[in-house]
Amino acid sequence: MSIFISRLTLTAQDIHTFAIKNLYSNHKLVYSLFEHTRITDVAKNLPAGFLWVEQGGTREHVTLLIISTRKPNTVYKDRVLTIQTKEIQDSFFGYSLYKFDIVINPVRRQFNTAKDGNLGKLVPIKDRAEILQWFVKKMNAQGMCIQEDSLEISASNSVTFHKEADQTKHVTLQQTRIQGLLSITDLAEFKKGFVAGYGKAKSFGCGLLQIAPIF
Repeated sequence: MSIFISRLTLTAQDIHTFAIKNLYSNHKLVYSLFEHTRITDVAKNLPAGFLWVEQGGTREHVTLLIISTRKPNTVYKDRVLTIQTKEIQDSFFGYSLYKFDIVINPVRRQFNTAKDGNLGKLVPIKDRAEILQWFVKKMNAQGMCIQEDSLEISASNSVTFHKEADQTKHVTLQQTRIQGLLSITDLAEFKKGFVAGYGKAKSFGCGLLQIAPIF
C-alpha cells in the first residue's frame, strides 16, 4: 500500500475564491481532491483513504497537511492549487522512537436514558487526566506503544461551525492536541491506523497522526 503526504497552502485569493471559513469548508475542499475515487470507496464500505489537519492559518493563508493512499488532484474549481506531494518510503517506519503530534476528538459512549438507544450517545471527554487515559488505551491497541510520561496536552477546546448555507445546522466537537513519544510495535497494524486515522471527526481535521523519527 502506497502512502502519500501532501502539504496544501491556500493563499488569500484561494481563501476568498473557495469561501474557506471553517472546518467544513476545509472538509469539502479536501474531499473534492479525492472525490472520483471516494465514491467507489463508499460503495465498498472502505475507509476514506485520506486524512487532513490544519497546520496553521490566518486571513492571508491556510496550510493543510494531508495523508492519503493515493495522490490528490491539484486543481479545485478550475484553479491550480499550491500543493506538494511525496510518497512516504517504508524505511520511514523503521526507527525505534518517534515524536508525535495529533489533533484528536476524545469522546465516549454514554447510556443515560432510553433515548440513547443501543449505541448510546457520544459525549466529549473534557477532563485532561481522563483524556490521556482514553488516548493511551486507544493508541496502544493500534500497533504502537505510547510513552505515557512524555504526553502533553497543548490545547483542548470545543469548536462549533455551520454546515452548508443553512445556518441552523451546526456541528460542535471537542478538539484536543496531544504530543509525546511513541514506538511502533506492530508495523502492519500501525500502518492501518496511520492511514485510517484515530477516533471520531476525521472528516473535520481530527485523527491524523504526525510522526517524526528521533532514532
